Amino acid sequence: MIVTVAVVVGFKSEIEQKITGFSAPIQITGEFLNTSFENKPFEDNELTRESIKAFPFVEHLQPFALKPAILKANEDFEGVVLKGIDSSYRVDFFSKCMVKGRFIHFTPGEQSREVVVSAQIANKLNLDTGMQAMLWFVQDPPVIKKIKVVGIYQTDIEEIDNYFILADIDIVKQVSGWNDKQIGGYEVLLRNFDLATLPDQNNDIRFSLDVDMNSMSVLNRYPQIFDWLGLLNKNVQIIIILMTVVAIINMITALLIMILERTQMIGILKSMGFTNGGLMRIFVYNAAFFIGYGLLIGNVLGIGLVWLQGNYHFFSLSAEYYVTYVPVRFNLWYFLLIDIGTLLVCTAAMFLPALLTSKIVPVKALRFN
Repeated sequence: MIVTVAVVVGFKSEIEQKITGFSAPIQITGEFLNTSFENKPFEDNELTRESIKAFPFVEHLQPFALKPAILKANEDFEGVVLKGIDSSYRVDFFSKCMVKGRFIHFTPGEQSREVVVSAQIANKLNLDTGMQAMLWFVQDPPVIKKIKVVGIYQTDIEEIDNYFILADIDIVKQVSGWNDKQIGGYEVLLRNFDLATLPDQNNDIRFSLDVDMNSMSVLNRYPQIFDWLGLLNKNVQIIIILMTVVAIINMITALLIMILERTQMIGILKSMGFTNGGLMRIFVYNAAFFIGYGLLIGNVLGIGLVWLQGNYHFFSLSAEYYVTYVPVRFNLWYFLLIDIGTLLVCTAAMFLPALLTSKIVPVKALRFN
């Protein structure tokens, strides 16, 4: 049970961190319905920023803009989505996902031509850090930008790695014909990310915006991923229930055998004045001792395996699961709840077979062989 819970909690946490790290828990844009990878611009003003930052759960705002383009390198082409960012962009997530090179350097008053691409796009176009490439923007008139690859990232999430490259937001502004104050949207970083409270937080922000603006959470942007993660909770519940039932059946079987082997002892104790309740407690306490002993061994093995996997990643996964190894998360409270719950449930279940001692007649028990 410990390993199951550690893997599921770690798996969910790892994917949530990757998705929210790239696109933030909440995004604010200037349109309600938009199926393309291109934003409708709106003015970046201090009044809007302050109204969003007024919510206690908001930690940081960072502007962004999206623009579809064609990346050309080594005579090869690949359709990409340019995500424009500025110097206020939090790079904590990318410091963990960067597999080569560095992040973009921003110089005040100058447009940076540095970009960060995904490992998938780099492999398709045979790109490496330090190489130059061309960005073609299909519009009227067409625009071509010469850029330099300075970093390569990998999140293992296809919805991100197959399309997105990061660049200076000024490139998007210039190509789209926006003014200096216009942006494609805000990414809202939260102080404490929690899927349970995220819908309410998103609604609070949405109702505070102008009528021509909208906010959307990662639950709405990546529904298929979070629906899949939600199914994992049910899988864990089923696994824990099955394992508990198996443990109860095994302990009942062991206790019944123990009672049958000690039938004569039970008869002697009854003849000496022991009550049925006292005999039941003896066998239940004995069973609880074995349950606790089993939990101790299970905790040592389970926590040890979780620690080894967390530090050395012995067990790997296919990239289609969004991670290349089995992630685990050590949570002491979860482990304590599992231990206490298992001990209480299994011990309580032992009272049923212990009732058999009340049916044993001392005279017949003393003759039992």
